[in-house]
Amino acid sequence: MNEQVDQKSPGELSLPGLVDILGNINDAVWSFSWPELVMLFASPATERIYGRPPAAFIEQPDLWRTMMHPDDRHLADRIIEQLQAEGMADLEYRIVRQDETLGWVRDKRRLVYDDQQRPLRVDGSISDITTQKQAHEALRVLAESGNLQEQNVLAFLVGEIAASQGKRHVLIAEIPPGQPDLARTVAVCSDGKLVENFSYHLADTPCRNVVNQGVCFYPRNIRQLFPRDQLLQEMEVESYWGTPLFATTGETIGLLAIIDDRPMAEEPHNTALLKSFAVRAAAELERRHDELQRDLMISALSRSSQEMKRLAEVMAHHLQEPTRRLVTFAQRLRKSFSSDQESRESLTALDFIEYEAWRLRALVNDIQQYLSTEAQPPQAVASDVREVLAAEERRLAPRLAEINGRLEIGELPAAPLDVSRLQKLFSVLLDNAIGHATGHHPLLIRVSGESLPGLLRFKVEDNGPGIALEQRKKVFNLFEKLDSSQAGTGLGLAIARRIVDGQGGWIGIGESELGGTAVIIELPRRDGEG
Repeated sequence: MNEQVDQKSPGELSLPGLVDILGNINDAVWSFSWPELVMLFASPATERIYGRPPAAFIEQPDLWRTMMHPDDRHLADRIIEQLQAEGMADLEYRIVRQDETLGWVRDKRRLVYDDQQRPLRVDGSISDITTQKQAHEALRVLAESGNLQEQNVLAFLVGEIAASQGKRHVLIAEIPPGQPDLARTVAVCSDGKLVENFSYHLADTPCRNVVNQGVCFYPRNIRQLFPRDQLLQEMEVESYWGTPLFATTGETIGLLAIIDDRPMAEEPHNTALLKSFAVRAAAELERRHDELQRDLMISALSRSSQEMKRLAEVMAHHLQEPTRRLVTFAQRLRKSFSSDQESRESLTALDFIEYEAWRLRALVNDIQQYLSTEAQPPQAVASDVREVLAAEERRLAPRLAEINGRLEIGELPAAPLDVSRLQKLFSVLLDNAIGHATGHHPLLIRVSGESLPGLLRFKVEDNGPGIALEQRKKVFNLFEKLDSSQAGTGLGLAIARRIVDGQGGWIGIGESELGGTAVIIELPRRDGEG
């Protein structure tokens, strides 16, 4: 940096020296007269942001307003209003650069006053936030990819990364189970096009370092750093960025790599964005692995499953009657006891018998529910979800009142499930939310839904204790209870998953805006539904 220092005032910069410093700052600095807002000064960064030299803004006082996107020009008046009301303004808006490309800026201004507190001028800065906005848009698109099939999601991801980052090659690869030295691509975008997948050995490649060490970034000279990587040599590339893909267990199951023929500059917000893409890619790979394992298991058990199912159904049926009788006769016996000490001890024992009989009855009932929940094609006429939830709200009213709880029901699309299955699905989820309420604050349960292209998405969320990330898959297992002290059989969420799976849908656990658990359900949607 070439600082020009006034020799008469050591340590004090001259105006040319100050301009030189501002020229090395990415944000533009400018100053306006007040209240006319005629530009008095603009730093060199103005040209980097707008594509017009600072002199142009001095010569054309209204140029900053003219270069605002037509749909955002009304914000110029808001800047003036904020300055008048608060003495400062801070707004984001779009601009149309000299080359007619679209950009985003953050405009911050502050009134400067003289010794008598009279407005003197407006000083401010303008920041180019185009890349951040593009990143936010990419994440929005990424969130909307949830309605795509697995392979389409992975292809979508590599294409979106290549486009948003302006890079030549992007690939997602998996590490096949039991083959830690091999990588197999599942989606590759090269020069803006999806290309055929391939397998390659990890030895002597930057991908090996990614798998072993974590995120790796080589901004230049990648071929010189890995001379034995034949693929890099053939591609004639210059830079590389890669991140591992982790399963929920922490195991490395793949990697995401970006490769370009130019030096690559790493920016923190880009890194965060790419890691978000990586999380989504890892989720898709893990789902793929899980489905493969499930298919193998189903194939191995197919010959015996019908017999086992029939046996379980018969057992559940024959256990119902004894448990019903246990409860009935325990209640009859209770009436025959007096109020003496011996009778009170007997009543305590009887309470335990009755409680355990109820538990056994509930368990048998849930087993029957689970076994009876077969895969079922979507019914021709969709059911009204709001009506089902209104009935559930009436059923749960006494329990909610006891804990000062509340159920909020938002706008909900109709669902292609018969009423009985729909009722059972939401009954399980609502009972689960109430059963895990802490009592530290009033319970709030919110049910919402939306109709998206190709699917219906429902969400049941609460402000309860939530579920830890490492436990979110296991809660759908049979007889899984995270807290043994809680009531229930451990079959509720397994029943919910069975219902959703039977429709070809998906159910999972996420974070709730309310601070607790969010159960997300996605069901395939036919044309005309919603």
